[in-house]
Amino acid sequence: MSNAKSLIVKLGSQTIVDQHGELDIHQLESLITQILDLKSQGYNVILVSSGAVASGRGCTKEMGLQFQSIVEERQILASIGQARLIEIYNSILKKKGYIAAQILLTKADFRLRSHYLNTYNLLHGLVKNVNVLPIINENDVTSINELMFTDNDELSALIAIQMHVSKLIILTSVDGVYDKNPQYEDAKIISVLDLHQKESWPDISTDKTLYGRGGMLSKLASARKAAHFGITTHIANARLPNVLQRLVHNEQLGSQVLPFKQDKGIKRWLAHTYSSSLPAVILNEGISSILAKREKAVSLLPVGIVSVMGEFEKGDLVSIKNEKGHSIGLGLASYDSVTLSNILGKKGQRAFIHYNKISIFDHQEKN
Repeated sequence: MSNAKSLIVKLGSQTIVDQHGELDIHQLESLITQILDLKSQGYNVILVSSGAVASGRGCTKEMGLQFQSIVEERQILASIGQARLIEIYNSILKKKGYIAAQILLTKADFRLRSHYLNTYNLLHGLVKNVNVLPIINENDVTSINELMFTDNDELSALIAIQMHVSKLIILTSVDGVYDKNPQYEDAKIISVLDLHQKESWPDISTDKTLYGRGGMLSKLASARKAAHFGITTHIANARLPNVLQRLVHNEQLGSQVLPFKQDKGIKRWLAHTYSSSLPAVILNEGISSILAKREKAVSLLPVGIVSVMGEFEKGDLVSIKNEKGHSIGLGLASYDSVTLSNILGKKGQRAFIHYNKISIFDHQEKN
């Protein structure tokens, strides 16, 4: 994708349903029209749309369906609602000479390098076809427990990083990020948030919307992740008139999260990978502190490693942890666990993980 004119638009469930929990067709038509206007101007747009479960609930609420568990309810409603959701998108698009391309993803599609590249190649091919709009959602039918994204805010950030876009636009049901709970009369919108200025990051409520899994805390966490890869994120109200055109042309709406720095190559893949079940290396306090600061590129040498957890081969993905057991990053091993165990703490050894193959988590991200 051409970075300068490429963007991800994320719609939360709350932005596309009405007060009764039904899909708001007028709102969907308005947003799709805005997206197609951008495409006609040469922008490459990928839509990440929630709403499958809400759609399923809306069209089955009179049927008296029985569910064995919350997980089963979510899966069944998603399987029914996703079909209806994409059907509605297609009906809107076809009137204007476009067609939807549906992509359903889980975390498993980002864990393996081959799956990651396959998804990239598919999306890259789709955006080259001007009459196709890629529409991505989490595969709620198969995404349970460890395969679930936090929400589609997280998924949209991962796709934005993967596709090297310039902007991530997260449309929501509120006007932006407030300096305090927006229920207070004196609450004000924070128009710009900068990773360089820690004081600009407010304490955010963990409250979530009625039909969504995320909340503002999730949106900011996703924006922070995107910022580390040179992506500007806008968080704004989906129901503002012509909101997408205005954001693309840098009108001050909602909250803008400024980009920080841009990691490239394999680090983009590492940013998509989840470390809960990986073998790990434990670092001493000194090297942990240096890596966590993210101030310079540092390779990981055996002298800074105090222990090894689990077995791995050369080229395997390894979790990097501090002495408290907290994951601080990920990397690709240059040699196996047996070799590393024999040279732990020794100076003069070749790098265990080269700095080009390390991805360090932002200290405020949860992993």
